[in-house]
Amino acid sequence: MLAGLPDHRRGSAMNLTAGDLNVTLIRDFRHDGRRRAQFNTLTERTYGFDFEQWYRDGFWSDDYQPYALLHDDQLVANVSVNLMNFEVDGVARRYVQLGTVMTAPEYRNRGLGRLLLERVLADWRERCDMLYLFANDTVLDFYPRFGFRRVREHEPSAPITATSGSFVAVDMGDAARRRHFLDALERAVPVSPLALRHASGQLMFSCTSFLRDNVFHSARHDAYAVAEHDSADLLLLDVFAPRPLDPRTLAAELARPETRRLRLGFTPFDTSGFSMRPIGDDDALFVLGQAEPWFDRRELLFPLLSHA
Repeated sequence: MLAGLPDHRRGSAMNLTAGDLNVTLIRDFRHDGRRRAQFNTLTERTYGFDFEQWYRDGFWSDDYQPYALLHDDQLVANVSVNLMNFEVDGVARRYVQLGTVMTAPEYRNRGLGRLLLERVLADWRERCDMLYLFANDTVLDFYPRFGFRRVREHEPSAPITATSGSFVAVDMGDAARRRHFLDALERAVPVSPLALRHASGQLMFSCTSFLRDNVFHSARHDAYAVAEHDSADLLLLDVFAPRPLDPRTLAAELARPETRRLRLGFTPFDTSGFSMRPIGDDDALFVLGQAEPWFDRRELLFPLLSHA
């Protein structure tokens, strides 16, 4: 696991200046109900969700570290550090993903995002194997100013025909089923050469919220799958099983009669038979500096469930 913030930084507040604004940088405030509420309010205002239930369920750990700015005692901007453990071609790698980048509308274009990003980079760029983020098409010119380079990801897809199967939907609101799912996450082997590891908190954020109706279990395969149906498409987001399984076999069992195309939310070990579609500008990957240069030479996809 990645280490947390150095002791002299954790829990401390720092007064900073952005143009004509005097602001205060705060971190490690997840157990401060008032600041957490302000953080959730800005997140809801910006992205349409919040982190409160995730926190109450006990999944918000030191692996998720917001850097937030206060002005007039209100939380007005944020960039979050996500500590991510990956296995790349069987080798453990320690990455930092930046996310929950947001500024209150009335404070935009005043340098707060730049101030936060510079502070985060100063703290973390030398303390991980790679620092990266995902950006939409409105800010593609912003991140290269800080030394980020665009890396093109590729989504695998293939024709598919539905077969009979043993997958059933999982009630993620049931405590016993949730514990069983968590146990499966810990026992699961990688399904990709670029695999997120030991990240139950990250995975449970999506699997207990907007994907809570998209978790399936097969007793026959001893496997969980997270999948979405969209007309004739099946998006298989991830598979969690204690032994290697063919994602195409599992996807066929999850498919509906009208399903014609399988899309994967990860890069499988065996890409034969898959088309590799470049990801567009609406979810662009940016990597800091020249870290992990092999990524530019391979058609890979960060697991969609790893997006913070």
